[in-house]
Amino acid sequence: MAIQTAAAQDKEPIRFGLCFDLSKSYTFISPQVAQAAQDLAKYTNDSGGIEGHPVEMIVRDHGNEPQRGVECYEQLKREGVFLFNFLSTPVTNAVLPRAMKDGNIVLQSFVGRGMRSTGRYSIDFPGRTNLLATGGQRRRFHQEPGGRRPQ
Repeated sequence: MAIQTAAAQDKEPIRFGLCFDLSKSYTFISPQVAQAAQDLAKYTNDSGGIEGHPVEMIVRDHGNEPQRGVECYEQLKREGVFLFNFLSTPVTNAVLPRAMKDGNIVLQSFVGRGMRSTGRYSIDFPGRTNLLATGGQRRRFHQEPGGRRPQ
């Protein structure tokens, strides 16, 4: 394990931006989801990371306010994050057009968006509606010209 962990630290990390409501409406669930994500990152890194890349979960609070979510997105984007989860429909709706323009990936937990089924949002991946279909969409995203993947 120690050799794999050291190897995972040699490559650039894959950073997930978790801009959650940690202070207002969703405090009954957001801290637990953030902790679970951090635990998963530790477990993944202890197992060698993702193709040798360590995983970082960067957690920030948006208070379920769309403007604060946009600010969180912009700040983390400048820090090199390209995978985001907002755990809030109003915040996701505010950020999604920017993320699409930037070619970044937005993950959503527990929901499926009606707009996703129209093909309008090609970088929005619901986490629970249909895992097989979502996995296929993710693979196609990375295979398309302009699809982003860590180097």
